This record gives sequence, C-alpha cells and structure tokens, in this order.
Amino acid sequence: MNAPNFEQILNEAEVYASQGLYDEAILALEVLISQYEEDISQNGLKEKILKRIEEIKELKEQKKLEEDLPIEVEASEEELIQEAQVLKEGGFYEAALEIFENLINEGSQNPEVYRGLAECLLELDRFEEAINTIKLALEIPELTLDEHAALNYLLGKAYEKLNKIKEALDAYSKAYHYNTHYLDVAQKIEKLKALQEKFGRLQLLFANGILDEKTYEEAKKISQETGNSLEFVLIENFGIPKSDIGQALSEYYGYPFVEFNELNLGPKPSCLAGIKESFFKQNVCIPIEESDERIVLLMEDPSDSMRLDLIRQVLKAQKFEIKVGIREDIYKFIDYFYGKSDFDLPEDLSELEIVEEEEDQEITEEDLSNSVVVQLANHILEEAYRKGASDIHIESLPGKRGAQVRYRIDGECHLVRKIPFAYKRPLISRIKIMANLDIAEKRLPQDGKIKFRLKNAYPKTGKSSSGSKTVGPLKYV
Repeated sequence: MNAPNFEQILNEAEVYASQGLYDEAILALEVLISQYEEDISQNGLKEKILKRIEEIKELKEQKKLEEDLPIEVEASEEELIQEAQVLKEGGFYEAALEIFENLINEGSQNPEVYRGLAECLLELDRFEEAINTIKLALEIPELTLDEHAALNYLLGKAYEKLNKIKEALDAYSKAYHYNTHYLDVAQKIEKLKALQEKFGRLQLLFANGILDEKTYEEAKKISQETGNSLEFVLIENFGIPKSDIGQALSEYYGYPFVEFNELNLGPKPSCLAGIKESFFKQNVCIPIEESDERIVLLMEDPSDSMRLDLIRQVLKAQKFEIKVGIREDIYKFIDYFYGKSDFDLPEDLSELEIVEEEEDQEITEEDLSNSVVVQLANHILEEAYRKGASDIHIESLPGKRGAQVRYRIDGECHLVRKIPFAYKRPLISRIKIMANLDIAEKRLPQDGKIKFRLKNAYPKTGKSSSGSKTVGPLKYV
C-alpha cells in the first residue's frame, strides 16, 4: 500500500467521526487494519488505530444516551405559578417561595406571584419581608379591585402579626374600601377598632399579653383617684416594666421613648430662658436638648397638634425632634432644669436620726428652712452606708451644671447622682455644718465628724479645680 492511499483512508474515517457517522468511521478503520495489518504493525500505527476505534465507540455510546434522554420543555409562567400554589397548599412554603422569587427575578408583574410569595413569607414568620413584597405588588399598574383588596388584606395580617395595630387597621380599611365583602375584613376592622378605643396608646401591651382587661381597669381607677398617669400606675402598682410601656408608646406615636435619668442629662437648654416652668407642666412637655438646628422636645402626647403649634410659637423653633415620655418623667425633667429636687427620697428617710456633736454652729436661714437640702444630705449619708462606701465625694461641676456625688466602693469611685445647681452650695454647707466645720473656709482642708446613731462619718474638705470638694471617709461603728 502506498502512503497516499493509507492517509486517505485515515482522513475519511475522521471525517465520518466528526459528522457523527461513528459506524462508518469504525468500519473504515477496521478495514484498514484487516487489509494492511502487516504494514501498520511494522510502523506502530496499529495500536493508535485500535485506540481511536475505542474512542469513537465511546462517542457513539454517549450520543445514544443523549438521544434516550427526554426532551425538556420550558414550563410557562402559568404552569410554574400552578406548581408553586400546589406546593404552598401542601405546606412546602420554602419550595413554593423559591419558584415565586425566581418568577419575580425574571421580571414577572403578575399580582398572583407577589401575593403567593407574601403568603409564603407570612407562613414562615418573615413578616417584614412580606410587607415589603406586598408594597411592591401594590405598585403594579392596573390592579383590579379584588387584587387591591387581597393585597391590602395580606398587608393588614402582616402588620397585625407585628402588633402594629394602627398600620394593620389602615391596611384592612383599604381592603374593605376595595371589597366590602372580602373574607373577614369587616370583623378584623371591628376587632382592632375596639382594641384601639379601649386601650389607646397602651394597646401593644394588650396585644402582647402583658396587660389584661382586669389589670387595665384597676389601674385606670387608681389613676383617676391619685391623679397619676396610667403608665405610672402600671409601673409602680402592677410591676409592668417601664421598657414595655416605652415600647408601646413609641409604637403608638411613632417617636422614640425617653425616660428620666439624671446621670445622662446635659446642660439646661437655653430656650427655656424666660419661660415659666408652669407652662411646661400645664402642657406636659419639656425641651431636653438643643442645637443650632433643632430642639429635642419630650411630650406626653405627640399627637396633640394644637398643643405642638402652641409650643412651637412659645419656643420660636422651626424644627423639632419629637420624643415621647410618661408624665411623671417629664415633670422630673422640668424640676431638674428649673432647679428642683431631682431624686426620690425613700419613705423611711424621716426616721433617720442624725445627731450633731455641737449645735452652736451658726446655720444660715436658707439651710434651716430648706427641707430638701436637709433630706438630701441625710439621704446621701444613709445611701453611702447602705452601699458599703468608704468615701463620699461631692464635687462641683463647671458653670451651672451643679455637682456630682460619687461613692468609693471596693476601691473604685462610682457616680451615683447629680445635684442641681440651686442645691450645690447649700448641700456642701449643710454637710460642713453637720460636721462642725467652717462653712466660710473654702481653700484649706478641714476635718470634722458627723455622729449617727448607727454610724460615724468623718468628712474632710479640700479644693477642686471646679470649686469646693467634700470627701468623707466613713467609719462604721
């Protein structure tokens, strides 16, 4: 066999294989081996041809397997929706959710797809995601009345699950507007309105099972008898945490809740200048912070627009940042900024007897007449004793920020309270008088002793960078 004929047969076999004619390619190579076996064995080509025959046989088998596979036909959107609905009805929410999400990602604007996705999310307790999905669905143009009703009904259910009563009621009302007979929407509205009317701004406590009707009625009666706010009564008389009260108020009004904490207070807002404290007590509000751009206003009822307009006129402010608080805390803020007592004295404080070693020390008329200063001094000493403090530090703060009281306990100083500016000097003078010290001396350190019926305190005074400083190591006997 000459070389050109030999090469021609090999090339023909490869052409057959490239066109998928595997049987023809194999036959050509097998004929080549049978007719020219001696020639191809001598040059080592036989092994290569046999290997190539096996490769072509594998290609032939692979093609056969592919031909035996069923032909996949892409499902239509309608078929996919039907499949997802069947999965959803069967409780396979994750699988159904995946189909609905894929359809939306591919650009579907079918309200049924969004509704199905929202229903799956609700069943999986993914309420915020359900709300976002429904809001997107409501933006789809040319929705029918029934589609509007169905989507708003689902939105109401999602808000109700989150105990957002106002939002749920609004969504249900819209559903009712589009279809007055849609499912049980009328009953939903009636139920939430009754809840809202009865429990008002505390409705979240009832929805969360924190407050029941019996407790509410008892607290309401006490509130009417004492004049204290309902929130205060629930906290003090029924042990409902203030944090839960605050969450309910914040949820109802849509503003952050703030409670009184004297350790976190800043300076008195300058906008209070020239305004009587009675104005803020009558309107149950108080500015608690201010900047060049806005005033942070704490209110008992931020929904009272007429009162807010009045406050805006009085404070001459353009921008308010509204926050909500309970009445008693607002009064504490007012008292603090207007120099009144900023602490709650214990009931048994009057029973604490303090005996001074000598009573011929001159006491100013202000010190003698101001019972708040007397009780405050007594309270600080008693509290330090109860906490196991080894030292009491009463330190002046710069400007008109008053003073701060710190106790040294186990070698570390702890800030326990701040004293309003109006009581700073009278308090320090009161302690000096109790210890038989010279109240006029503010530079040199002094030693003195206050005798209690159950304990002794030995105050030492010294000078601080901000003013007078009283330090009292306590010795218990």
